[in-house]
Amino acid sequence: MIATSERPTDTPDLGSVLRELRRRRGLSQLDLAAAADVSARHLSFVENGRSRPGRELLLRLADRLAADAAQRDTLLVAAGHAPLRPGATGAVVDGIGGVLDTGAAPRDTGDTGSPAASAVEAGRRALLSAGSPAVDTVVVATAAPGRPGRPAAPEVADRLGLGDAAAFDLATVCGGFLYGLANAVGLVASGASERVLLIASDAGAPEPCPPWTTAARQWLAGAGAVVLRAGSADEPGALGTVVLGTDARRAAPSAERLYAASLRAMEAVGWTAGDIDRLAADRGEPEAVVALAGRLNVSAERRLGPAGGSAGLASSLARAAQDGTLAAGHRVLLTAYEGDRTWAAAALRWPRLRG
Repeated sequence: MIATSERPTDTPDLGSVLRELRRRRGLSQLDLAAAADVSARHLSFVENGRSRPGRELLLRLADRLAADAAQRDTLLVAAGHAPLRPGATGAVVDGIGGVLDTGAAPRDTGDTGSPAASAVEAGRRALLSAGSPAVDTVVVATAAPGRPGRPAAPEVADRLGLGDAAAFDLATVCGGFLYGLANAVGLVASGASERVLLIASDAGAPEPCPPWTTAARQWLAGAGAVVLRAGSADEPGALGTVVLGTDARRAAPSAERLYAASLRAMEAVGWTAGDIDRLAADRGEPEAVVALAGRLNVSAERRLGPAGGSAGLASSLARAAQDGTLAAGHRVLLTAYEGDRTWAAAALRWPRLRG
């Protein structure tokens, strides 16, 4: 056990960090104590500095608080323990590519069990942008139906020449790109992967979030991809906390849930609404995007899109990066919701990409 007086002066106060994480999750001391199988009295002692928790208990608390890798290591260091991975490791956007289906983009014909050609093309462009064809994991976020035992990701990886890279599908609807980002961030932060190719492709999927405009259908039928690499958590392109949520009973309006998730994503990187340079909001209903932008004080010229479906958000980012609408240094808020039941948000400072 390390006494308070022995803690370096630049190390965060454990009690303050723990209380802030608990507050963000909306948990009382009693709630967290019960979830972490510790007495409320002991947790109170930890928060007020009268007791220092062991490494095992602290990791258990971090798990119950859904702390990301950087937050977990902050807790460990504040308590006098070594971080799990020295230095904060972040998942950094390293390349991007997209295909918008305007009738000329490559598409599959007939075989719904095979990966869409647009997914392969988007992945190829993202790898080219990253300047390296090497990745160790491929994730395909898609709402397109496939045949049992025939996920799209292994075939996409094979067609991209990625050898024995790990590959799996993420079956989602409109929020698939952000749910895929959350998975990719976890793979990088845990050390399971050094480089991840995330592709969002809904070609061949039914329209999941009506009503759809003609423009939104083009985004839905296209594909978008990003390459994420391990890097510093504070460098441009590093993703902050990806906030995810579901509400199958629709107990609260999705717009309210999405707004709250956006605030949490901004808070995780120290932003306020006035800091947003670009808003990329995924949903086929423009009214929802307008409402969210209004509450966040984001003018129309700072919104990216239109975007529809998982593929739409990813390809919208790729197109904006290509035409200069999205530039290095821009503070970008990504949001998505689907069917009034699933929502997601994340924030990052856009990096300088190769192409």
